[in-house]
Amino acid sequence: SKSNLFYKNTTYAVTNNINQLHNAGALTVIDEVQRRGKTSAVIDSDTYYKNSTYDHGGAINMYFVASVKIMNTSFIENESANIAGALYITNEGVSHMAEPLYAENKIINNTFYKNSAVNEGNSIYALNSDIDIYNNIIYGNTSNTTSDCFVELIPEPYNLYVTTSSLNPTGPNISFDSSCMGSMIGDPRLQMGGDNSSMSIFAEPTVYSPAIDNGDNTNCPSRDQIGNNRPLNGHCDLGAIEGTGVDYTDENIQPTFESNF
Repeated sequence: SKSNLFYKNTTYAVTNNINQLHNAGALTVIDEVQRRGKTSAVIDSDTYYKNSTYDHGGAINMYFVASVKIMNTSFIENESANIAGALYITNEGVSHMAEPLYAENKIINNTFYKNSAVNEGNSIYALNSDIDIYNNIIYGNTSNTTSDCFVELIPEPYNLYVTTSSLNPTGPNISFDSSCMGSMIGDPRLQMGGDNSSMSIFAEPTVYSPAIDNGDNTNCPSRDQIGNNRPLNGHCDLGAIEGTGVDYTDENIQPTFESNF
């Protein structure tokens, strides 16, 4: 049978998993028993804030999961003492499959902000996985390798149907570097929002942010993380929050960014 997991409107905050193999800081989904490409996970409008791990994924580890869709979710200040400051995805669980795995991994309209990893992947680490990535903000993340995203392919004799591992920019993204296949490289001009007491925390673009009105409407969700309609003003914004147009203190400072898409 096929397992379908849904996580919606949930906040995971200040969780620390110490020395637990394959465990993420907040959410770990492992299909280690089946390894048959029959588990899917959908994460929608969640918040992952200040979680940490000593292993894979400061916030989330999707291990042996065939299909992953993450949308309208904020990853803020999560940490990994190993790899993947926020998100770790691997489809390598096809090792014992008798038929091909047709994984469909999508990362849509999320914000990855101020996450960190000691090793590869400040925000995202993809192992033996193909991931469509669009309308995301990936900024202010740090690691010893200084790469926001890291993609790795480990060919093994028993991984018969895993032949590629990639991030596929089917629409625009904005990031600090080109490792996440962003169409824009620059400062998205974010400011923190939400209510710390209720743990509803997010980072939203301000009025001069290049994230505003530069998203792909084709892949734009109908609402953002906190329930605002998308798109506003005819064009989808990048990130988990549709911009409200709040000004910076100095409105004369305009952001600069370059296109490489």
